[in-house]
Amino acid sequence: MREPDALDSARVLALALLAVGGAWLLFWAGLPVVANVFQQAMFLATPLLYARGAGLRPFAANGYLPLRLRQVLLVLVASLGTLWLLYGLTHVQTKVIEKAGYKKEAEAEERHIRESIQHSQEQGVAPALGLLVLIPPLCEETFFRGILFRGLLNRFGIGVALGVTSVLFAYFHQTIVQTVLMVFLGCYFGTLVYLTGSLWSSMLAHAVNNFVVLLMMWRYKGDLPEFRAPWWMYVFSALVFILAMTALAFERQRHDPTSSKR
Repeated sequence: MREPDALDSARVLALALLAVGGAWLLFWAGLPVVANVFQQAMFLATPLLYARGAGLRPFAANGYLPLRLRQVLLVLVASLGTLWLLYGLTHVQTKVIEKAGYKKEAEAEERHIRESIQHSQEQGVAPALGLLVLIPPLCEETFFRGILFRGLLNRFGIGVALGVTSVLFAYFHQTIVQTVLMVFLGCYFGTLVYLTGSLWSSMLAHAVNNFVVLLMMWRYKGDLPEFRAPWWMYVFSALVFILAMTALAFERQRHDPTSSKR
């Protein structure tokens, strides 16, 4: 059974763009919830259905391959290491947005994001976890880090695969305030898939990130305080992140000796 290639990636992207166009029409028609559900469903269904029609094994072609326990633990450690880094990056991004003159637009987007999370929380714990922690990682990772990523990786290498999918990941979130964070997370999630060979790694990291955001919103009732972390916290977080990712790289080489030649 063949591996996905760049042509497969292009076709999956084209089909997804058509589906997203339908989601935008629903949004403009005054059905934002339906539009969001439809878009997430298409992110999940498009790569799987395309793979079946193209003669690929739908789940294997999209990277639904098992993770070893050591990999799971390292992904969790790396994800915890990103938390303070993301927090610091948020502050840098805020200052850049203010300097660029988009402060009002960013504040409006932040309010909208908070209101969306709070609305999910009001539905109860189970719906909030499903809508924010389970469904987005499953659907978005299948699209962005499935055939789309793997086809580009097989044809052009890791640099192009990370660059294209991370920019698309940021673009589809359609917010100024999340752009830099989504590019960073897109690169991180894609690197996890590259190092582990499994889509489950990026789904796990994505779920951890969303769960922490949800937990903070629960803890502070949507009004997140301004933490002032000492500089060494960022250094420590970066060190934890680098060590965990390095260990994943060694794991990849140990279980796949040919990886160093690719």
